Amino acid sequence: MELKTKIIITAALVIAVIGGLFLQTTDKALFKGQLVKQGNGAEDSRLGGEGLLPDLKPEMQLIIPESSEDDIAVSVSIINEGPGSISGTTPFKYTVYLDKIEVFSNVDSYTTMEAGDSFNFVYPISRLIYQYRTGGEISVVLDVDNSVKEENEDNNSISAPY
Repeated sequence: MELKTKIIITAALVIAVIGGLFLQTTDKALFKGQLVKQGNGAEDSRLGGEGLLPDLKPEMQLIIPESSEDDIAVSVSIINEGPGSISGTTPFKYTVYLDKIEVFSNVDSYTTMEAGDSFNFVYPISRLIYQYRTGGEISVVLDVDNSVKEENEDNNSISAPY
């Protein structure tokens, strides 16, 4: 590899890292998740009972930029719609795909999710890195490795055109 090519690649990587750090420090919602308890707060007699299973389900909202030159982002909510809970000792993987290419993946091994809890994150998808076209499909898949026994295993993915 020529020296000029190495310098260009190194500069692009440095710019990408600095850009990611800039986004993270200027928009506190990016790269950070939060647990939200839904409902009216009343106790449900099914919570925490023996033999009750959780049910992970994704929701997704695309954040489309005004200019086709700018990056798109995806806001993902991971919701436990089942009557059972997920202990913080059961890791599960969730992945974001852009045109069937994995662009983000994480293994959550510390979150406890009671029935009705949700976890939300926003992930910007860099046009510079992924060089995606103007239109395509974004998908989110939860529990990719099927490590969480759920009430409904068929609702762990969602897709939308962009």
